[in-house]
Amino acid sequence: MDEVVIGCLLGCFVLNFAVLRHALVRMTQDKAEAIARAESLRNDLGSALQNMVGALDFDIPDIHTIRDTIEESIQGIMGTFHQPTGQDMILGAISQLVMSKVMPQMPPAMQNIAEQVLPPAIQPAEAPADNEN
Repeated sequence: MDEVVIGCLLGCFVLNFAVLRHALVRMTQDKAEAIARAESLRNDLGSALQNMVGALDFDIPDIHTIRDTIEESIQGIMGTFHQPTGQDMILGAISQLVMSKVMPQMPPAMQNIAEQVLPPAIQPAEAPADNEN
């Protein structure tokens, strides 16, 4: 009977040793794979970072270049403007006259839309009242 118990215990020890050995080998392989993946990821991130730094590497313009660019933009915009002519003044007055005649005849819904879209009409200022006591 003792021989059977000793045999079972010895078998259990051998099986336990084999399982632990297999787990140790497997963990060593997994560790090596994890280190290889981490090294690959580090290399990929390093090259990506170098590419990003390379993409951001540009010459910062000096103040004179910025000033010239702004001046050219302003000249381009101002070049499209022209001095108002008499025709522009007459057409503006006619449009004000037409709007003053057409607005009261519009339906209320159209008046509300026109009032929201158009700026308020310019009204003459009232003279201040003299306070005589």
